[in-house]
Amino acid sequence: MVQVRHLSLVFYEPEPGGQSEHVQALIRGLPPGRFRVTVACGPVRPAWLNGVKAAGAEVADLRLGKWGGPVQIVHLARWFRAQRPDLVHLHGQFAGGWGRVAARLARAPCLVYTPHATEIRSRLLRPFYALSEKGLARFCDAVIYVSEANRAAALAQGWAQPGQAVVIPNGVDVAGLRHIAGAGGDPRPGLGLKPGIPLVLQGGRLHPQKGPDVLLAAARQVILRKPETVFLLAGDGPQRAALEREIGALGLGAHVRILGRRADVPALMAASDVVALASRWEGLPYALLEAMALARPCVATTVGGCPEAIESGESGLLVPPEDPGALAAAILALLSDRERGRALGQAAAQRVEERFSVQRTVAETVALYERLLAAGGSAHSVG
Repeated sequence: MVQVRHLSLVFYEPEPGGQSEHVQALIRGLPPGRFRVTVACGPVRPAWLNGVKAAGAEVADLRLGKWGGPVQIVHLARWFRAQRPDLVHLHGQFAGGWGRVAARLARAPCLVYTPHATEIRSRLLRPFYALSEKGLARFCDAVIYVSEANRAAALAQGWAQPGQAVVIPNGVDVAGLRHIAGAGGDPRPGLGLKPGIPLVLQGGRLHPQKGPDVLLAAARQVILRKPETVFLLAGDGPQRAALEREIGALGLGAHVRILGRRADVPALMAASDVVALASRWEGLPYALLEAMALARPCVATTVGGCPEAIESGESGLLVPPEDPGALAAAILALLSDRERGRALGQAAAQRVEERFSVQRTVAETVALYERLLAAGGSAHSVG
């Protein structure tokens, strides 16, 4: 008889994004009857909560916050002691900070940490983050990085040892995405746009990480050359008000639309002529993998795992970060050569099917869990 093991997942994500998507996909993909799953988190969207519960997980809203002070650490350690998990998996840089301390205080037998990204851009916080990662690395049995670039950066900083650090790329539900996108239809009429108008989409938070200001600067250059083009930003975040002011000041209201959070992003992607990501830093962005799975021609920056997803010129185009001119030129190249765009999109879809499926991500994560549980959580033993 197979022993059911207790898995506790902990995450904190201040805004809905790839981390919460990752956790939900993992829960849904776990082998039936193999794990009992409990989740500790901060406030989350009701739709996410319902999806996780439907997948069989027990959720505890511990009101986890961004800054894990001593009270929060003690509170989480008590939760771990009450839950008595066989394995704890922490998701995100903030949960990885206070969660590792709490898990070891509670003597959790196995501890896995996925930072999801390895950069902190705040100059004030960066040195404290570096010290935290280096000091807490010894608490982990394994650290999962979502890209080779993130793993290399972490090893160079001493944030993990080679035997701890493993790469398990993010993955997407290719068949599910295509079904949702196909059922959504062309969003142009609902947006008041004429059929055939060239669409460029960026999906993601309106946050400095995603470079929406860089995209806006590139959009201005594209529109000068192709004034019929419409740019869509599907997402919300702290830069929204500033972007809306800039769009108005530049007179681009008819050409650049901020849509806010949307439930139909796959349909928006499928209808777009180009999907762009102007990110300043990344782990391995879900928006890019989703657009590739839908056979969209993509332009992304050479940050994090983007060059591991896209082979530039083969399955998409890569440009330097912080370079609106290069981004605009790549978008214009794809809008001007639809046949090339279709070829890049088809190659992108095949690449995601082969390398970045959610089934592969879950299978590799479960295999890691099994190795650690079999080894009894001996640190640095995953190599």
